Amino acid sequence: MSRGALRAVAALLLVGCGAPAPTPTAPRAPFSAAEIRDASAPGRTYVQRLTPPDGPASTVTIRFAEVDARGATLEISATPDGGPAGPAQRAQLTWADFESHGVQPPAAIRSEGPCEVPAGRFDCVVFVVESEAGRQRSSFARQIPGMPVRIEREIDGRWITVAVVERHTPGG
Repeated sequence: MSRGALRAVAALLLVGCGAPAPTPTAPRAPFSAAEIRDASAPGRTYVQRLTPPDGPASTVTIRFAEVDARGATLEISATPDGGPAGPAQRAQLTWADFESHGVQPPAAIRSEGPCEVPAGRFDCVVFVVESEAGRQRSSFARQIPGMPVRIEREIDGRWITVAVVERHTPGG
């Protein structure tokens, strides 16, 4: 996996579920850089299942290898279905980078509610964003500041899960 592809995966992963009636909000990230930093210790690990509608499914593991006041060094590896695990690649991001990946546009619809994924049941902040590519719903678990625990896309009037956190380990 190229370094550019890794940064793209990291950006996607660090940016829904059924929830109560949504309301429009101003643009903002679901978590501040400080909240993400405070929740991130060396060894923090996400295992996420990616199931894009237009490509092969895979499992991505993101491990916080090093953490300091400025940011974190991630080790990211992908295992495509039916294929061997790829080598871990490293990516360094600042805490501001992590926060900026979750910023939602002004037209985003925000709601809150419970969300259940393989990693557990969480209280989530859910954003629905509409673009030329269609609608996307991203659910962020309040209990684990960072990447969304579920990303869904609306395809032919149905919500399809394209990324879901299967396991989260806090590290430390």
